[in-house]
Amino acid sequence: MELLTVMMQAAESASGLAKAGGAVGAGIAAIAAGIGVGNIGKSALESIARQPEAANDIRANMILARRW
Repeated sequence: MELLTVMMQAAESASGLAKAGGAVGAGIAAIAAGIGVGNIGKSALESIARQPEAANDIRANMILARRW
């Protein structure tokens, strides 16, 4: 919780341009994370289509990869 307090204090003292830059950076990070998760799902579905008998193993590995 202390880190959040420090970040909030820094945001309050930042100029408008710095806040806009932070917002753009956060937006880019969110988009990149979405693309990454989409690639994990895409690869898992392609793998399951190639080897349906390994679907449970592939699904389990997909879930583990998504959490890290």
